[in-house]
Amino acid sequence: DGTRVTDVRRNLTVNNLAATISLERDRATISRLTGKLAGGGSLSGAGSVGITPGSGFPADLTITLNRAAYNDGTLFTTNASGTLTLKGPLLNSPVLGGTITLEKSAITIPERLPASLSQMDIKHKNAPVAVRAQDRKLNADKGGSGSSSGIALDLQVNAPSGIFVRGRGIDAELTG
Repeated sequence: DGTRVTDVRRNLTVNNLAATISLERDRATISRLTGKLAGGGSLSGAGSVGITPGSGFPADLTITLNRAAYNDGTLFTTNASGTLTLKGPLLNSPVLGGTITLEKSAITIPERLPASLSQMDIKHKNAPVAVRAQDRKLNADKGGSGSSSGIALDLQVNAPSGIFVRGRGIDAELTG
């Protein structure tokens, strides 16, 4: 109880982090996880992770965000509420799912994107015919489908208050 965790690369600090974790023969069970984000809001969670060697660390975790504020320091700010789940083997394409509602979000488009950004492999679920055709055309020269070692997404993101996108001549409000 009372721990502080800071991820400098992601500009994220969680204060007053508290957890109750019990270890059994083949799994770690988190019965309580709470914390307050430095920028405002809180998080809580529970679940389990398998710890048997060679199992890939199968997880069944749930995290709840309550007006969790995030500011990456340069490009993006938001307040988020909702519930996220992380299920499946952590070492081999777990699925991050759930529903998140974004409030007061802003994206600033810089003059140049950082070289450290990597391309995301996005697959559309129930995409219309026109979107599938465009995807085939854009990816025709790429060949194989690439690695599947990342995190699969099954998220619903709601932005009823709008996401403001500004910079390089753009001043737009998006909702959805």
